[in-house]
Amino acid sequence: MTGQEPLRYWTADRLDTRLRQGRLAADHLRAVATHLAGFHATARCDAEVARHATPLALSRRVRERCDSLRSVGPAALDGRIGQLEGQLLHAVERFADRVPARIDSGRIREGHGGLRLERIYVDAASRAAWSPPQSDLASRAADVCADVAVLARQLAHHGRRDLAECWLAAYADAAQDYEIYVLLDLYEGLAAVELAREIACGSGDGLGPAELASRLRAALAIDRPAPPVRILVVGGLDGSGRSTLADRIATELRAPVIAAGRVGDEREVIRRAELVLASQRPVVVDGVFRSRADRSVLRAVASARDIPFHFVECRTDAALRAHRLHGRATAGEVRRSWLPAGPREGFEPVDELPREAHLVVDTSKHPSFNTALIRQRLTLPLRKVSPPDSKMISAG
Repeated sequence: MTGQEPLRYWTADRLDTRLRQGRLAADHLRAVATHLAGFHATARCDAEVARHATPLALSRRVRERCDSLRSVGPAALDGRIGQLEGQLLHAVERFADRVPARIDSGRIREGHGGLRLERIYVDAASRAAWSPPQSDLASRAADVCADVAVLARQLAHHGRRDLAECWLAAYADAAQDYEIYVLLDLYEGLAAVELAREIACGSGDGLGPAELASRLRAALAIDRPAPPVRILVVGGLDGSGRSTLADRIATELRAPVIAAGRVGDEREVIRRAELVLASQRPVVVDGVFRSRADRSVLRAVASARDIPFHFVECRTDAALRAHRLHGRATAGEVRRSWLPAGPREGFEPVDELPREAHLVVDTSKHPSFNTALIRQRLTLPLRKVSPPDSKMISAG
């Protein structure tokens, strides 16, 4: 990188330009999320960095940022700043118990510290880059959620909460870090205070006190997503087109995808799903789920939370499935011993769910057809699913 703009990138590639021109899409945000997850994975992570992200340091940061905003903002906003400051300090207290585990898992890093729409670029080939990060450790050392929250807050402030949710899901999937959802109250709040301060400092363009106060209130208004909270499980045998469909559904819902096969441990799948659901957002789980017992586990989570549960079953003809798996075997993605022996080997019929909670999709059909079918089904009202039989849970 040289100067202020990375090599190969132009102003037209900048995210704020794309957003203004209506050219910013979920694919661009996924490219940035993958780039950021890779950046975080190799960023500095040691005791000195962790020292800047302790509960005491976070409380100090909250107070300093709120005091800074008070010093440049109109007095009429003091009440709102004080209210938000109290909420953020309370969030620090709630977050305190998670800090040691976040440090141990390498989630406290020397991040970028200055990610903004106007500093991030994605070119026509979906390659992402950004302007150089902040130079001082104090403004960069934080939970990785801090970098994620800044961009989410900017997108929401520009009236694109839909893209903000796509961004959060993209980063959670890329970094396999679903705990960011429970940390957003704190870090998006901090990002909102900083955004308001930047607006106040740049208000020398003739804004009257009333209009400035209105803009600052808008910057501090942390809206919450209102998508229907639900668990949507996409199941089917390997080669059935399951993961491709799960990604499409997740894009529709602006939700993260938890790949059960990638996680491996059933308890970890549930833990990750619970983290997303706790933030009042939907979650998509991608896995085989061949048995009633397998399906009953997440069904029990939905029942306990009194939220809808959907099971989308992917099917396709044996020849197409074999063709897909042979292609993966050639690419080294799957062992040949995993290739199908029969059209529906070992997949137990989905007869434990009510009809409206179970949707069968033929993945040999065009993806747009299946997406439209699922979109239509998800808009239908669903009755809550009764708890599964306890014998099923113990059998799993």
